[in-house]
Amino acid sequence: MQQVEVIKKQIDWEHLATIIYTSGTTGQPKGVMLTHHNIVSNVFFSKESFPFEDAPQARSLSFLPLNHIFEKTCTYIYLFSGYSIYYAENMEKIADNLREIKPDGFTTVPRLLEKVFEKIMSKGNELTGIKRKLFFWSVSLAGRYDNKKTSDCSTTCS
Repeated sequence: MQQVEVIKKQIDWEHLATIIYTSGTTGQPKGVMLTHHNIVSNVFFSKESFPFEDAPQARSLSFLPLNHIFEKTCTYIYLFSGYSIYYAENMEKIADNLREIKPDGFTTVPRLLEKVFEKIMSKGNELTGIKRKLFFWSVSLAGRYDNKKTSDCSTTCS
């Protein structure tokens, strides 16, 4: 531990810590240089926005590419908060990895959630009879749910 403290004192906050690259979707990919100060301040401010409690026993599942800035930021937050990070084997195994690891949380991006939704809806479209009716009734019910309001299910779930 003493050696870590000695090394920490030698690191200038304004020195380069990492370079991340843009995807190039709006032109040429560009490298963005981040200092230690950039990263640490990002973690502190992000912890105010995201509900990451310091929890050494907590588990997270990582499946976004580690060069993705959102995943990179969340990785720093997980490390700072004491989370154990588990890495998905591949995109096809995410569901298996979720069942195996039982994480307290994971980070994702909208496109991945859209893919999951499309797969669920595709399976629902294959159903017939009462199973199909129940599936689409459930989807309709979920579409009326507002997580920003508390409601009495006896009046809104019929």
